[in-house]
Amino acid sequence: MLQQAIDAGSTRPGTARPYARWYPAYVLILLALANTFNYLDRNIISILAEAIKADLKVSDAQIGFLNGTIFAALYAIFGMPMGRLADRSNQPRLMGIGLSLWSAMTAFSGFASSFAMLSLARVGVSVGEATANPCSHAIIAGYFQPVQRARAYAVYLAGIFLGMGCALAIGGVVLHNWAAFSAQFSFLQGTPAWKATFWICGIPGLILALLIFRVPDPRAAQTAAVTVSKGSPWIGFLADVAAVLPPTSFFAAARRGRGVLVWNLIAGAGLAALAATLSMLTGDWQQWTALGFATYAVFAFAQMIRWQDKPLFALTFGTRSFRYLVIGMSAIACIHNALLFWAVPYLLRTFKISAASGGVTMGIILALAGGLGIAAGGYAADVIRRRDLRASIWITLTCMAAAMPAAVVMFTTGDVDTFYVAFTIFAFFHNAWAASSAAVIQELVLPRMRATGAGSFSMLIIVSNFALGPYLVGKVSTVTGSLAFGSLAMYALAPVGIYCLLRAVRTVPADIADREARAHARGEAQLATSL
Repeated sequence: MLQQAIDAGSTRPGTARPYARWYPAYVLILLALANTFNYLDRNIISILAEAIKADLKVSDAQIGFLNGTIFAALYAIFGMPMGRLADRSNQPRLMGIGLSLWSAMTAFSGFASSFAMLSLARVGVSVGEATANPCSHAIIAGYFQPVQRARAYAVYLAGIFLGMGCALAIGGVVLHNWAAFSAQFSFLQGTPAWKATFWICGIPGLILALLIFRVPDPRAAQTAAVTVSKGSPWIGFLADVAAVLPPTSFFAAARRGRGVLVWNLIAGAGLAALAATLSMLTGDWQQWTALGFATYAVFAFAQMIRWQDKPLFALTFGTRSFRYLVIGMSAIACIHNALLFWAVPYLLRTFKISAASGGVTMGIILALAGGLGIAAGGYAADVIRRRDLRASIWITLTCMAAAMPAAVVMFTTGDVDTFYVAFTIFAFFHNAWAASSAAVIQELVLPRMRATGAGSFSMLIIVSNFALGPYLVGKVSTVTGSLAFGSLAMYALAPVGIYCLLRAVRTVPADIADREARAHARGEAQLATSL
């Protein structure tokens, strides 16, 4: 599949010189490895949850907040501005900086002695990982042609399952063997195994970052115009961040007009009131404060680009297909990722499986079944796309329908072998639609908007499913005393996802076909000719 993905990707139209035939494959492998570390560092908490709970005295809801909400809130604040920064700067170098940051902060998590300190470390991980999707998606789109992109994205996204599988396997092995290993060294004695796991997972990413930093930006060899920002891209990035964070966001809105400021204040006040109400009802003020900030950041960013870059707004937030795909796929991702996160704690609690045995078994299943699923989904998307631009929608709906029965069996069976079989099926379909969704977003926007389009789409999905999914399952589990009930209750979101995706069936082909016309109508000065 890798060779098929790079065929015709090595000689792009509009390039000053062709890439060496092997080079796109090399870049794709580096990005897939970076994505592996991305999900390794992000999901390692899943296998460490029980140990962290015991050592730091935290609840399921706090673990869900730590793994989901805090990540999503920071991703919302930095993710979309990071996409704009990637479109205005050297994308591989920015990716290398981000990988260095999140790897270093993962290692720093191993020094946490309190919930607050661990939360601070995860903030750094979130900021670093905000570079991953905008930069990687744009780099891949620059090195590969549209008819190969779904397969290329499938290779890249296979790193999700390799990373999550490694997180479970590495975490399980370290938890099981750390006591015996550390006893041989006096300076390690007394160090909890979960802290050592963070060190082991964080440090290797720093080496990979050096290799990615040296990759050429694919836009440098293209004759198609690339938008160059006035002044330093980093100053623009800081201005974008300031525009989505109160109180500086109020001043930014005021510069665009009184009406913009009024709507900004109304949105801020409404979200603050809603967050305060939900905090009083649930007692989880960190959760709802973070989610309130994330939602406000999305609103403020949409306001900002509507004023600063009308063509970009028209092809993202202003496009009906973009909105339908975001809401529909967010609902499916929220269900699947929440169930996947809590599957490991459920296995350990229900079947009394050791962390080493359960982590290694689940890790192998996840890496193999999940990787095969996303590869199959990417290949199917490229085949179907040749005759139907709605391939991503059909694949997403199919994956949801196939994963649901497996999830029900997984959280209701009393037999561990049946659990593993159901988990294998669920892992195969859980994210098999991701490559096709990444590819279709690149077709909805112009080349100069690739990183921002990918960053906005992935950010909206990540905020919704990470900020709500793990927390909601953890909260329902805490209230009802049933982790199985809390997990399966997530399927209440399924009708929302199905409705929006079926609406997108009618709009995607037309919105792809007239993207240049709509951008030109909003003032696009020079349309890029290279896909």
